[in-house]
Amino acid sequence: MQLRGGNVVLETVGSILVMIGRFGISGSFACIYIQGPQLFPTSGRTTAIGLCSMAARIGAIITPFSLQAQMDIPWLTPVIFGIAAFIAATISLTFPKTSGKQLTSNFTQAEQFFKSHFHTNVFTKLPFLKSKRSSKKSEETEIMMKKITSPHKNKECV
Repeated sequence: MQLRGGNVVLETVGSILVMIGRFGISGSFACIYIQGPQLFPTSGRTTAIGLCSMAARIGAIITPFSLQAQMDIPWLTPVIFGIAAFIAATISLTFPKTSGKQLTSNFTQAEQFFKSHFHTNVFTKLPFLKSKRSSKKSEETEIMMKKITSPHKNKECV
């Protein structure tokens, strides 16, 4: 059975990527409204959530253009949105775990928290980046992480 575009394999792959894209969209709303406020410091939380919501609305702006592309090249739109959803889901896997940790209250704390998270948990796992830090710096980073992420309130945050 031949469909509109003439290539059954590409249209099947496109349909699969459409479903992956739809699952990614559902997951993105969970990231925006549940994990988003936990990642941003208190002083900028509402602005950050507004920016996340605005970024989600860009998809609504692009929709008419993607429908036109769908008419010309039937498999292109599902592939584009499927790949975009996959990239977004992969990036969201690098977010730090916030369960049981104190929320940051200012941008300085947030910057320190994310620096230590990405240097210890993300960049060291990439095979093409070798860790050039000494063990003393690693210990200092761990001590700083414990201070920032401890469930007890710091005197500086009050």
